[in-house]
Amino acid sequence: MSTNRLIEKFMNDEEANEMFSMENKIKETGMSIGRAEGRAEGSANEKTSIAQKMLKRNCDYSFISEMTGLSTPEIETLQQKLITT
Repeated sequence: MSTNRLIEKFMNDEEANEMFSMENKIKETGMSIGRAEGRAEGSANEKTSIAQKMLKRNCDYSFISEMTGLSTPEIETLQQKLITT
């Protein structure tokens, strides 16, 4: 069977079109999830970076928490990492 006939057969096959459409939706959803995860990771890294700068300037933990949204234990962990590095 020629390539053109195969393409024509595929385009006229309702089940094949539905499967192709579903596959595309799955890929799009996966990419959206991947982008969202990437944005969340970037945001977390930015918060950590800001908190580290604030710790280096001896800012109060409660102030750092208020500005970054990080918890006191998270800030304490960052402080310990700064001390050991």
